[in-house]
Amino acid sequence: MNAKAPAVFLMLALCTIGCHSAGSQPAQHPRGYGEGWTVIVDSRTEIEPCRRPPADKSGATSVMLDATADFPCVIRELPVRARLSADVSDDHPSPSHNVVKAPSGGYFSTAQQTTEGRVVQWSATGEFQRSYGQRGDGPGEFSGGGDLKLIPHQNDRLFVIDDRNTWSLLDGDLNFVRSFPGLHSTRATGALLLTRAGEVVSTGPQFLGGADGYFFRVMDLSGALINAFGEIPSPEIRQAWPALGRRASLNGDSTFWVAPIEGNLGGSSLELWSVDGSLLRSIERHAPWLPTDPYAEPDDPRWPDLPLWGLLNVDEEGLIWTVVTVRDVRWQSPETLERQDLSEEEYLRRQYDSVLEVIDPAANVVLTSVVFDSPYEVPFTNTFPGTRSFYRATEDSLGFNSVEIFEVELVGSQ
Repeated sequence: MNAKAPAVFLMLALCTIGCHSAGSQPAQHPRGYGEGWTVIVDSRTEIEPCRRPPADKSGATSVMLDATADFPCVIRELPVRARLSADVSDDHPSPSHNVVKAPSGGYFSTAQQTTEGRVVQWSATGEFQRSYGQRGDGPGEFSGGGDLKLIPHQNDRLFVIDDRNTWSLLDGDLNFVRSFPGLHSTRATGALLLTRAGEVVSTGPQFLGGADGYFFRVMDLSGALINAFGEIPSPEIRQAWPALGRRASLNGDSTFWVAPIEGNLGGSSLELWSVDGSLLRSIERHAPWLPTDPYAEPDDPRWPDLPLWGLLNVDEEGLIWTVVTVRDVRWQSPETLERQDLSEEEYLRRQYDSVLEVIDPAANVVLTSVVFDSPYEVPFTNTFPGTRSFYRATEDSLGFNSVEIFEVELVGSQ
């Protein structure tokens, strides 16, 4: 086995899914699963709309079981809307895999050489507009050498968070406005959610302003702690609380859905919380691919706990999109596979599945469920929160990144 495989898989997990070529197709699904994902290059093709079940207005906690029939929807990938790429004359940097969408429809990314500390602005169709930034400790400069965290704000303003957890606010033309010290560590990859009211919700375990023992914290845009809630129930869980935090997505202006802790088994619940600290609802997911008994732990500490909730996004219709990585039925211990000469791609294909699902929390149903035979096969790198826009990063023969941005829609499965 290639010795790099554990580290590569962990890197893929941290990046949600990883890079992907557009031609890959989903693996054959277990019984009860539809085709799930289709690629349509001609947007004029006539498609039957997805007939969603009538909504359940009760708002009660639901337990969803897999249906024996096909799911009512499939995901249709629309043609590429924008492409961010390097200039052949080296006039501007190529984008990294770190891309966010501006409210007006344009995009921000960091530069591919992330140690440079540059932020790049792109138009809605992918044309380079301008770049800003350098490493340093002065006003408007970015400390450290890691990639910057980008959070879009109103009026196309952008928050940029560096390795020292300094928040720098840039205006819509990438001019520096102000900065303040934040409380959330950028080395934790739990969600940072910015509400319209200017409250920042953190679901990561590393929080610099105290409030230990809670899953969630809220701070204002001066860096002050407002609230901490979602108490971690036991010292054992607190000690095992992973460095990744919990995936989360805003659901309107003042509530958010949050995914389970990675490795959580025996009932994986999606939870709806309000920013004021109230647990409003939970949806418990049961599925054939989601184990109910703990996995045997491999000896290599670099392996992440599974199931791994690599994506949680609430789209503009309030539908929940998730990607969960689990062990394939062919999984073998790393020690067993060390005796086989497997490529990294074949190793991941044999060991892991990634499952993309769309859940309607109002109707209490799963609209579609797509099983991919490895994290490499998921047809996107990430999604833009609150939308059905996705992107994938590819690399050319010279090592430069391009980012393809596209949208998807739900259509009838029959």
